[in-house]
Amino acid sequence: MKTFSFLDCESQDLIRVNGQIVRIKADDHHHAFDLFIDTIADNSENWTNTGTKAWCWEDME
Repeated sequence: MKTFSFLDCESQDLIRVNGQIVRIKADDHHHAFDLFIDTIADNSENWTNTGTKAWCWEDME
C-alpha cells in the first residue's frame, strides 16, 4: 500500500483535518479517492469540491 494525500484545486493546498494533512493508505489513486470520499471529505477543513488531485508520497520521493 502507498500513502496518498489530496490537493484541492481551488485552494491549491493539501486537504487537512484538525490542522493535519490527510494521509490515506491505499492500493492506488482510485482506491485512495474512494476512501477519501467515503470517510474524510465531509470532515475536511479546506476541501472546496471544485477538483481534487491525489498526491502519492512514495511516488514523489
